[in-house]
Amino acid sequence: MLALGAAREALHRKEHWVSLLTSGMVRYITEQFQFVDLRGQIASLRQIYRDFLEHLAEEPEEAVERHHGRLLEWTRTQLAVVGALELVRGTGFRPVCSNYSPELQLQVLGIRSEEIKEPVLDLGCGDGSLVRYLCDRGLTATGIDRNAPDGLLSGEWFDAPLGSGQWGTIIAHQSVSLHFRSAHHASASRASDYARLYLRILHALRPGGRFLYAPSLPFFEHVLPSEFLVSHSSAFPGAESTMVTRI
Repeated sequence: MLALGAAREALHRKEHWVSLLTSGMVRYITEQFQFVDLRGQIASLRQIYRDFLEHLAEEPEEAVERHHGRLLEWTRTQLAVVGALELVRGTGFRPVCSNYSPELQLQVLGIRSEEIKEPVLDLGCGDGSLVRYLCDRGLTATGIDRNAPDGLLSGEWFDAPLGSGQWGTIIAHQSVSLHFRSAHHASASRASDYARLYLRILHALRPGGRFLYAPSLPFFEHVLPSEFLVSHSSAFPGAESTMVTRI
């Protein structure tokens, strides 16, 4: 009985580490390479880490080398599926979103600048290029980011001045929903934080206001209150976005 108990404890510890390592890799992939969709791919990633831990004690050097090869091939496969592999190589593996133009962001979100309702809040505005683009076209817009440039709001999305019924359009391109998806894979408590933030965003919209974001959140969008209308668009394969309109 003692031996059986010890074996179960060892298996539990191993699976705990498998979960931690898998969650870390999922978070990295979804935060760095935005259009990758890992639904259906988590089991294969877990097995890669499970095999690695199983052989690590017996043959550490070979296990590490083999693991790196399998992990690299797995990552290449996910990037190739959405046509991002060569782009990522060409940018030195910097976050792909650092190269997105305002025009491309709006194309992905499925909207033209003249269709956007004011005022506009860009959650995760980065260098502020989209905010400047909208302001140059006469729209009232601001953005928030932890590294926001002067003139915009510096801080976390959770600290954004959302208010109630205040915004005509809230944009979150490769920011809130991307991290929500990552949290959904990694941590129930963290996912709950993002769920609450998402609902705060919806109630910050004016009647007729819209929340535009990519990637989409299919695991959450079907439970929204009836006063919000959900629609999707796809600018190109792997780039599905969501528009939530407050009725």
